[in-house]
Amino acid sequence: MGDPSADRSVARGGDVSTDDLNSEDLLKRYKVPGQNIFLIGTFDAGVTVLDQQVRALNLVWALVEQDFLQYHRQSNVAGPAGRPQRVAIVGGGFAGLTAAAGLLRKGINADITLFEQRDTLLPLQQGSDSRWLHPHIYDWPKVGSLSGAALLPVLNWTAARASDVVVQILGEWKATYREWHGTSENKFRLYCNARHVQVHETGTDRNQLRIEWVGEQRSPEDGITAVPLNGSPSATYHTVTTGSSEEFDIVLLAVGFGTERDTEQSYWRNETYAQPSLDSQRHTYVVSGQGDGAMMDLLRLRVSQFRQDRILGEIFEGKKQLVDALQEIQALHTGLNAAPGLFNALEVLSDRHPDEFATVRDRMSRRLRRDTEVILSLQVKKFSELFDPATRRISFQNRVLVYLLYKCGGFFPSSRGTDELERDSELIAERVVRRHGTRRDEMLKDVLSEYLYKLISSARTEKDANYFLQPHAPAWRGGYFGFPGRELDAVHLPETTKSSWKKEYLPGPTALMATAFCASLSGVLAAGHSSDFRLRVVLHRVVSFGGREVLQQACDYQGVALSHADKSGVARTFPTHVGTIGLAFGTRQIIRSRKKVSPTELRLYMKSPARALNEASRDMSPSVTFVLAIPIVEPPEPNRHTPPSSVVGVIYIDSQQPGYFINNKVLSGIVTMADGFVSGLQVLSESRLQRLSNMAPPVLFAPNKIVAETNSHPLFDATAKRLLEEVTSIVPPMTGGPFQMNFDYSEFVALE
Repeated sequence: MGDPSADRSVARGGDVSTDDLNSEDLLKRYKVPGQNIFLIGTFDAGVTVLDQQVRALNLVWALVEQDFLQYHRQSNVAGPAGRPQRVAIVGGGFAGLTAAAGLLRKGINADITLFEQRDTLLPLQQGSDSRWLHPHIYDWPKVGSLSGAALLPVLNWTAARASDVVVQILGEWKATYREWHGTSENKFRLYCNARHVQVHETGTDRNQLRIEWVGEQRSPEDGITAVPLNGSPSATYHTVTTGSSEEFDIVLLAVGFGTERDTEQSYWRNETYAQPSLDSQRHTYVVSGQGDGAMMDLLRLRVSQFRQDRILGEIFEGKKQLVDALQEIQALHTGLNAAPGLFNALEVLSDRHPDEFATVRDRMSRRLRRDTEVILSLQVKKFSELFDPATRRISFQNRVLVYLLYKCGGFFPSSRGTDELERDSELIAERVVRRHGTRRDEMLKDVLSEYLYKLISSARTEKDANYFLQPHAPAWRGGYFGFPGRELDAVHLPETTKSSWKKEYLPGPTALMATAFCASLSGVLAAGHSSDFRLRVVLHRVVSFGGREVLQQACDYQGVALSHADKSGVARTFPTHVGTIGLAFGTRQIIRSRKKVSPTELRLYMKSPARALNEASRDMSPSVTFVLAIPIVEPPEPNRHTPPSSVVGVIYIDSQQPGYFINNKVLSGIVTMADGFVSGLQVLSESRLQRLSNMAPPVLFAPNKIVAETNSHPLFDATAKRLLEEVTSIVPPMTGGPFQMNFDYSEFVALE
């Protein structure tokens, strides 16, 4: 959660499809007209931590692809007089830090300065133990919304207390910074307690930028250690505050949403609303507000053992028909074209599914606390108006939960003023919770000159009120932040880079299971293979990143006589059309090299445009004498597989032993082993595992928008038929229905 008053379903940048925007068009949604100033999510309603991180990475993608920022090995350097560009990032929260990490990952030729107003990075959520963050929960009941991993290529995190998420992200940041610092000649400076930061225009055309500031320089690695004036790390933690003024080529504004209105108790400060009373008395609270922040505190005050990331799974467990119906309601009543009448739709739902709804309502009723009562202070007369497009500011999942709480008589709505309710109920100030949103404009006014602020205001009032609304779905392709520079330049990177590039998030339990299977299979094959020659076995899973299906290496290579490079490729992603695995994916058939195939011809074919292996990986070794790819498939019929493709994964085997060949008898044994592996995983998926689940990954795009990349070459041309064969006599391993390899840790533990 970002802005505590936020609603992800109102008109917002997230409803702008990245399918309609190339990098040039997307960049316009960030850029202040006439200036190299870029805003990150400042005017988007309904923002979560994940939304802001995605917007930050989308900006980095657009800046790099449009050559605003260039990879340091490119010949044309954008900075004046050949110097590195000077980039300023104002704001050390989730968006600013993610943008910084994205820039480091892309290896841009720039010196970066990061300014944070408060004493530490990620200051709002530091030590916030009473709030929980979940990357996808606001998308409920969409597929994958209970999945706990953010699935980010940079500064990834999993659902946890806000304070624990901070620890995760700062750990990711430290690793990213160390890796960059060890190889880059560019500079990175961090200033905390930067209470005075002023961005203003200079030059005759007013299109150059200068920042003046007063702040404490810190070590970028930890954000804590002071850096003295001589620039070397300080041995002590004393602070050195300095004032300075410098010109910058590009300024990224990640200033957040400002201070909260009408309250001294910030949403992110620790309090005891969710804890039972210690004095055995029943206390009355007033919760004032019509956004997610208010609804969250209402639920915490009234629902026992409330956890934002667990409550939906606990309340709706086993009620698939009800959840499916809610998905249909969500599609109709959310988004830019949301239909009115959500409250009535929920009333009709309870009538159409009386038994399931009664069970869900009873589960909520049994969880009501007996030591609190809450008056919900609203600006609308009728509670049902809170659900209408004209007045709602609440996410769909919170509206469903609050509706259930209402049906249980869990609170009293009131349109009387908050002050009046406080006075009449004789409440102490600590029992009045105000969640009235934030002062967003104040943050921009604080850091920008009057001229620059007017440019932003004019763009929104004179051009388009939605001028700065930005998508929260990834615009980059899977693996983009796993290599430096632009997408089109990636093919020219060194071969050593390609052995471990284009990595995306891979759950640890999934990697463990893939490793166990491949190690077992390689052990069986090793009995008939020389120990003097390399034998490799690996499993790729099919997963979507950036709206595109890819094949992801699910474990390191297992086998015989492996090199160091064979132990660095886990989590790499490949387009679904490349190499032998691409043939197996596209044909849904087992692909095997022919007996006594020429290693030279096989290597040249894999390097050809038809297979394009060198675009996604190192060139095939000239010593490879045998390749085998076995797809793990789902039933092709509609509703029996996870769209768009009906392939779960691909097992890949290759060998450098002269004359090596896996015949049909051995191949049948491998397929039988794989069938058993898949069957076991399916049974495991349906079992209740303590803190482990095989949840479908979140769908950030509609299924018909997710594509499996192809090229213009036929799958099986004449060259392919001469070197490779489709083994049609053996049926590939097949699942019994929709399935994915996405075993991951989960905090969800259902209450009995």
